[in-house]
Formats: sequence, C-alpha cells, structure tokens
Amino acid sequence: MACTALYFWTGPEPVYQEQEDPCAWEGELTPTQTKAATEIEKTITKSNEELLVWAVCGAGKTEMLFPGITTAIKQGKRICLATPRADVVRELLPRFQLAFPNTTTAALYGGVEDKQPDAQFIIATTHQLLRYAHAFDVIIIDEVDAFPFHADPSLPYVAERSAKPNATTIYLTATPRKALKNDPNNKNSELSLFPFAFMVSHYLFLNYNLLSRCKRHFKLTSYQVLFGNGSSNVRILLDKY
Repeated sequence: MACTALYFWTGPEPVYQEQEDPCAWEGELTPTQTKAATEIEKTITKSNEELLVWAVCGAGKTEMLFPGITTAIKQGKRICLATPRADVVRELLPRFQLAFPNTTTAALYGGVEDKQPDAQFIIATTHQLLRYAHAFDVIIIDEVDAFPFHADPSLPYVAERSAKPNATTIYLTATPRKALKNDPNNKNSELSLFPFAFMVSHYLFLNYNLLSRCKRHFKLTSYQVLFGNGSSNVRILLDKY
C-alpha cells in the first residue's frame, strides 16, 4: 500500500485581529471555577507552559476556559481545542460561537462539510491535528485520558507537532492517569486539582454504601439525600465540605 505524502505550509503565518472584548458570555463562575479559570488564563499568557486541569464531569470545564481563550484572542493568538469524539466537537461549536461571536471558529471532524482550516479558533477531533504543523499558540486537549488519545502514540505526537515551539498546552481530564500526573520529564507542567462539581448546586453521584464514609471524610455538618430511579444509587446534595 502506497503512502500519501503530507505537506505543510512554510509561508507567512496568518495574522488575526486583536479584539478588545471578544467574549460575549454573560454568565458567572463560582469561586472554585474562577480559581481554575485564573490558573488556565495565567498559563496561557506564558510561553512553553503546560497545565493539567483535573476536574470531574459537570464541573464546568468549558466555561472555565472562557477567560483564558478571551486573553488569547485579545493577543491575536491561535487556539485549538482537541477532543476525542466528533459528537463533542459538534456540541461545543455553537457554544463557543455564541461566546466568541466575532472570532472565526470552525469544527473539524470526519465528514464535516464546512471546513475552515485557517480559522483562529479550531475545535477538532484529535485525529484532525494531522492537518497541522506548528500552527497553534494554545493547544487544549480535552479528555486527555480517554481513548484513543492515551492509547495511540501518534496522537500525542501530532498534538505536539501542531503546536508552535513556544505554545501553551492545557490538558483537561476528569480521570487523569498516573503517568500524566507524575511525569518526571514534564518539568514545565503543573497540576490544578478541582475534584468536585461546583455548579449552581453541588452534586456528587455516589453509591449509597459510600454515604457514611463520604460524610465522615468530608466532615459534613448537613446533607440531603435525594433518591434516584434505582434502589442502590442515590443523589447526594452536599451543602458543605
């Protein structure tokens, strides 16, 4: 089987207009989300930095990215958000287009008809990073622990190749693997730990048998149990931690 040659652009880099106020999102972050968002934004303002954000599903990781992406766009930087699944790309695209209406934002995944590979903000499946070399100032890898990113050595390689030499890389995960948390060769990487879902209400989904241990561990002063559909699982509203 013959291989298809891959080519990449070596001419002038695209220039994107610096915007004074690119973000139209009017929501508010919780104090914990703000802490995470601040760490992300600080990392994005630096060069050749990496940050692992460990936050559970439902913690609002998408909204935590808004301040950092806002700063990147203000500086005329190019951003890529890569995620393993095409359905996530399709779900994220309209959310970011609403949040950043004056920024060219495009989705790339297998079968997409409207391709804008030169957009300032690319939301793509990780395989689509094969299209790029030294293209992005900010790379955000969502679900870095998920298949196929962690299982296919070529995907971390193309992610690194798609970034500019001094690019910032943000890793997002709800379940980081030990190798990612304890990489001794990754001297520029930091870990931000946000293990709970701090939303409008603070929900944890736990097995009923873990309730008593959870109460002792978090030293709860009050809690409310809301029974779900199954008899073995309950939804616990933690009022205080």
